[in-house]
Amino acid sequence: MASPDTPCAERCRSLLEQLLTPACGSAARELAHRLIERFGTLSATLAAPSTELASATNDRQAVAVISATHDAMLWSLRTRLDERPLLSNDLAVMEYARVAQGFAHREIVRVLYLDAGNRLLAEEELARGTVDEAPIYIREIIRRALELGATGLIIAHNHPSGDVTPSRSDRTITDMLAKAGKPLGIRVLDHVLVSRDQAVSFHALGWL
Repeated sequence: MASPDTPCAERCRSLLEQLLTPACGSAARELAHRLIERFGTLSATLAAPSTELASATNDRQAVAVISATHDAMLWSLRTRLDERPLLSNDLAVMEYARVAQGFAHREIVRVLYLDAGNRLLAEEELARGTVDEAPIYIREIIRRALELGATGLIIAHNHPSGDVTPSRSDRTITDMLAKAGKPLGIRVLDHVLVSRDQAVSFHALGWL
């Protein structure tokens, strides 16, 4: 998180003020200062839940602009996933997952289902958990893959603590999923862990 007096924080405030000015007019500067002070960075502000934005600003127009900007940014990244085959340790996947859930206050499990050419068939949120745990349902993932005719999948989940070091349970459940899918011709290509500013790939670590 940027210090309130650093050049980075000032740049964040300036960009946010520009974003808010068309909708909020002269109030944009004060709102930008308040939001960066509350959330620390521009990325964290854009990713903040609308309820927290509303609490910080008490300005519905500001909330609408910020939420729409985040949605547009996420859709732009999501479109990149549709345009080409997805590979293990894919930077586009990691960046999408980081923006989609890296700032969440509780763990979220997301699954990307791929066809034989590693192109995206579907992207679905599987579960939401607590601040340090979220369930990964192996049977449900395999069942959905069979429904879609998927032959590969990538799992992504976030660590709200900010530490993306995979836990023992992260490794165990990934191994179990890979073993469950193998006889059915379903490959686990990667398991990506993200936080607000980091991402790690099981495939890059040599675990898949």
